[in-house]
Amino acid sequence: MKSVPSSSAIALIFMTLFYFALSPFIYFRHDDWLMLGNAVTVLPRDWAFLWKPTWFTSPQHEEVWFFRPLFKYIIWVGYQLFSFNSVLWTLAHWGFLVSGTLLGGKTLQSLAGESKFSELFITIVLCSLSIHFASVVWVGEGMMNTPQIFLLMLASYLFSKNSVWSSVFSVLVYFLALGFKESSVFLPLFLLAIAYSLRLVRQKKYLLMAHFGLMISFLIFRLGLLPFNPGYKPHLSWDTLVKPLFYFGCLLLLPVLALVLSHPRINFFNNRFLMRLCLFLPFLGLLVAPHLGHSFFSPGWLLLPGFFTIWVLVFCLDVQLLKDLSLRRWALVVFFLSALPVFYQVYRIRWLEWKESQQGVHEYLKNLPDSTTGIYIETCSDPRNPEITFQRVVGAQENLEHMWNLHHSIPVTIRLLPCGRGGELSKLPAGSVVAKWSFPTFNERL
Repeated sequence: MKSVPSSSAIALIFMTLFYFALSPFIYFRHDDWLMLGNAVTVLPRDWAFLWKPTWFTSPQHEEVWFFRPLFKYIIWVGYQLFSFNSVLWTLAHWGFLVSGTLLGGKTLQSLAGESKFSELFITIVLCSLSIHFASVVWVGEGMMNTPQIFLLMLASYLFSKNSVWSSVFSVLVYFLALGFKESSVFLPLFLLAIAYSLRLVRQKKYLLMAHFGLMISFLIFRLGLLPFNPGYKPHLSWDTLVKPLFYFGCLLLLPVLALVLSHPRINFFNNRFLMRLCLFLPFLGLLVAPHLGHSFFSPGWLLLPGFFTIWVLVFCLDVQLLKDLSLRRWALVVFFLSALPVFYQVYRIRWLEWKESQQGVHEYLKNLPDSTTGIYIETCSDPRNPEITFQRVVGAQENLEHMWNLHHSIPVTIRLLPCGRGGELSKLPAGSVVAKWSFPTFNERL
């Protein structure tokens, strides 16, 4: 974009400073070690692993996972560039997200012919802290989700252009996005809804056919030829269906609620708005559907559906109403509403204190000699916060094995002991060490 409007620039500067101020508290968490271990230690000895829909849950145990070759590769590239500098990983995530957001705004401007749409979208996405917080501060989530957003928006922007080369590259970029996350497959439904909304179906007929051909081919390949991750097989029940739908509904509709609260006298939701929205609902529904039926909810799941929900919301607004809309008022309400659940959760689980434990355990394992044969860690949670467990903050036994494997070539036995059981280890095998974790401190006990 030749120039970024003032509201977008203010939001960009503010949120960049926010994540920069937060970066000293960010480090690698349990899933991150699993992903680093797979990409950094497995790939160099077997590059064919890129194309396998498998994952090493421990350095010795391979299981069915997802088909995400470019994600595995970019984690390896990120390690070559950033090593264990979590600040640089965070800045890379933010850079991908901001680039994708600017492209999303440019796409809106190209389709609607009005720069106000671009400014609206960019500002509201940047201020929607709840949708991008987890993907920026978690290494694994970030390198999976933010490049996906960038590529999907680049493919959409190229779709909005009219040259032959832009059409070719739109399909190519969509193909690359599939290598980061399978949910990219639904993009053609988004493009079809745009084409119908603007009466461009005939003009974009062959380009849409190319996108849908790739989508169908990938679905046949992924669902028909490759195994399915058993850990993500949905089990629908009241808890696993209603709870995630409630979370998604509340958090994804925050920008809509903020719009209504900040402009109570304006009727944004006219027939034109509702007709356009109906065209996008199948696409938005499919972005949410794969996350239903699981016993857990990851905040990183919010980025993709949240990002596109905001794009659709802005796209569906009537241009005649834009002159009555105060963007800064809307943005402030969006930030306030989206920051509340994030700040509450950060405070509740004392997330700002996690780095001490994470970095302490990492340095401890890194500096142990190769002659170590066994590692025993007594884990004690804070009685006031029993949900803040060692497995959640640092990792399970398998995650620690990956952490060890990043620095040592010889396998080691790692055991996590319940609190109060470390003193029972009166006689250990030669070469074994004992340590104690009592949130948030980690103490070596040789």
